[in-house]
Formats: sequence, structure tokens, C-alpha cells
Amino acid sequence: MILTRIKEGDKVLEVGFGTGQILLEIARKVGETGKVYGIEISPKMLGKSMKRVKKYGLSNRVNLRIGDARKLPYDDDTFDVLFNSYMLDLIDTPEIPQLLSEFLRVLKPNGRLVLVNMSKNKKKLTFYERLCKMCGGRCGMLGGGCRPISTKPFLGKTWISEYR
Repeated sequence: MILTRIKEGDKVLEVGFGTGQILLEIARKVGETGKVYGIEISPKMLGKSMKRVKKYGLSNRVNLRIGDARKLPYDDDTFDVLFNSYMLDLIDTPEIPQLLSEFLRVLKPNGRLVLVNMSKNKKKLTFYERLCKMCGGRCGMLGGGCRPISTKPFLGKTWISEYR
């Protein structure tokens, strides 16, 4: 499972935590000595997640806040792990490099980046992908927003070699 590399004592940031279901798992993995931070743009999701974290008695190791992933309110080199799932699928393509740059900024040297996205079919474009291509990749919110993407072109050689 994706979370198996998170370990006791890690300092983890989840960007775009939504309802907070994965936050609970991360909080359990970091244990009493670790800390989990989360940033979410939706006040409604923040409220749901805070209730969930409190219900399971994990408030002492989880710190949640409203914010924008394009300008993370954390210092450079802060986190051992940055976890992000199904958010890049919703972001307009031209904004993805800025987000990834912010992720890199807040990760400690040799920190671990976990990106979970819809897989992109390399052989055949879906109708939605063709539509996105025609509008220059600026269709993140069109049709519900989700679209398969490949993060490899955005990560480049530096990310792939340094953060494998």
C-alpha cells in the first residue's frame, strides 16, 4: 500500500485532504512521535475532516488548515513526506509545475513525494483528453474536472532521479 513508507516519527503534509480519510491512516502511521499537517482549499472539507480526526482521538498529532497549494504556508525543508491524491487531476495543466515546485520547496532533502492520480492511457486519448488538448490543457473544472494525467513530464529528470 502507498502509505507503507510513512513511518513512526515522520512529519507528513497532505495537500488537498478532502474528507480526511487518508489523514487518519497517516496519523496512525506516524504514531505518537510524528505529526501530520494538512492543507485544503474547501472550508466544508476542513470541517468534515476536523470532526473525523477528533472522533478518532487523533487531534494531538494532526494540524489542519485552509490554504492554497500554489503557495503553501510552510517553511522550506519542513516535511519528510508530502502526500497528494487526486488533486492534480483537477488542476489546469499550466498550474501543475508551480504546484510541484511548492511541493519540492517544503520537502526536506531526500523527502518522499507521493502523488496519486488517474492513470493516463499512453496509446489512445479519451474524448475528455482530446477536448483538454484542444483547449490548451485549461479545462481542469470542465466536466467535473477529473482527467487522467501523466506526472512524469512535469517531474523531469531532477525529480525522478533525486526523489525515487
